[in-house]
Amino acid sequence: MQTAGILFPRRSIRDAQSKWRVGAGPVRAEAVHRVSGYMNTAFGKLWKHWPHEIAKDDRILLRVDDAIYERRLVRIMEGAMVAPVIAQLAEKYLDGASFGDPDEAVRNGDMWLYEVAPRS
Repeated sequence: MQTAGILFPRRSIRDAQSKWRVGAGPVRAEAVHRVSGYMNTAFGKLWKHWPHEIAKDDRILLRVDDAIYERRLVRIMEGAMVAPVIAQLAEKYLDGASFGDPDEAVRNGDMWLYEVAPRS
């Protein structure tokens, strides 16, 4: 089984002590996704900085096993992949309990969903 990690280059002065921030996303056969939850909460606004950084510069490095690929993160607001990705997230973090309506959570900004895409 392959393992994947998403490397976010540190871009701000406050992040200057470290070069990379590492995050992992759900890996499905079709694509690699990254979800950021709690985006509309006070806690999320204090804690979640990387989605705002990606909005300014969407370049990432994708590590799959020992290989590194230059890619970008594209925010997904709707589509057929929303429910399966959020269901996989719920399985991992909530023992399969529901986050509620996944399409609505992504549309209203409670969760920000990204898909790894090639750089153009």
